Amino acid sequence: MTLAIKECEYWASEIIPLLDALNIKLQTKGYTPLQKIDPSFPFIENPTETLVRIWNDRPLRIEVVTLLNKMEGFAMYFATDLAAEDVAFLPTGGPFCGACDHLAVFIGIFRPANRVKLYNNLVKLYGIWKPKAELAVLQDQENAILAQKSKFAQNKPRSVLGTDI
Repeated sequence: MTLAIKECEYWASEIIPLLDALNIKLQTKGYTPLQKIDPSFPFIENPTETLVRIWNDRPLRIEVVTLLNKMEGFAMYFATDLAAEDVAFLPTGGPFCGACDHLAVFIGIFRPANRVKLYNNLVKLYGIWKPKAELAVLQDQENAILAQKSKFAQNKPRSVLGTDI
């Protein structure tokens, strides 16, 4: 459990600041994340002009790769059961999956068909945590609906005038 907590601290202190800074730079370049995420993060055969421009910006590309490498290192502990992923999921699961969703196209750059695929731990942990994160959102929505529903008065059945006995 100690290693899981240590990795959560690493996520907060090392990865989040890099992710925030990178997101700002990507926005200024006109980057738009993919709308639909394939959890295998496949290689994108026909990248947009914007993606090519971003990838050809060497300093920005180095920032992307550095961040993905740090995310892969973080994911390795949980994907390989070296650290308790159930401990880390609550504080980092949503942000981790959100970062993977946001950077999916860049992850895919390193996962071309018929070649060695990189970021295997990142992809594996995403496959474990994304369904959990989606289920947590649905459970929160269900709880909100039930709370709202409980506010309505329970009406007992009414009878037509003159039919009461």
